[in-house]
Amino acid sequence: MEAEREAASQQYRARWRDSGARTYARRYEDRKPGWRKFYRDSGRYSNERQGWRSFYRDSGKHAYYNNYRPFNEKRTSVTVIDVNAADSAQWERLPGIGPALAKRIVGFRERLGGFYDTRQVGEVYGLADSVFNKIQPFLRLGDVSLRKISLNETDDKSLALHPYINTKLARVIVRYRSAHGPFREVEALRALALVDDSIYRKIEKYLKVN
Repeated sequence: MEAEREAASQQYRARWRDSGARTYARRYEDRKPGWRKFYRDSGRYSNERQGWRSFYRDSGKHAYYNNYRPFNEKRTSVTVIDVNAADSAQWERLPGIGPALAKRIVGFRERLGGFYDTRQVGEVYGLADSVFNKIQPFLRLGDVSLRKISLNETDDKSLALHPYINTKLARVIVRYRSAHGPFREVEALRALALVDDSIYRKIEKYLKVN
């Protein structure tokens, strides 16, 4: 059986070779690079290419695609907002701010007791630096009226609810108050080992002694 198949295969190859098809195929392959070079050197290729460029430019599609925007990009105009007065809807109008981030910014502001600097917005969890850099030019600080916490009347759990005061610091404050009596001034917090200059400058604006 195998011998018959091999004999038939050899007979087919011999017929294909004698028919001249093989020679024609080789000539066609040899001529392709020559035709391509002739077409390119004739100038017709360049003229047709320039013609299509002119047609594309003059048809208006060029301007259309240059002005194309992704479907999810906000097309509404961006306006400057007051960081202490803006609601979630106003935050969402800023580039890169969706419903979740807008809600998180407002929540952070409420827990703080208000912003005293627009740069505080950049501290919101999940807000990338690149997004904050985009929205910063549209942020302004209007009337600042911070909600302050009483150092002498607030327990450690309530103190720890503030974003700038962790649980450990809250307990140290209450313990210090119990040992030394009521605070007479906010600056007395500098006596605590956990309160360095950076922390003090962040929390002093949210605290009071009466």
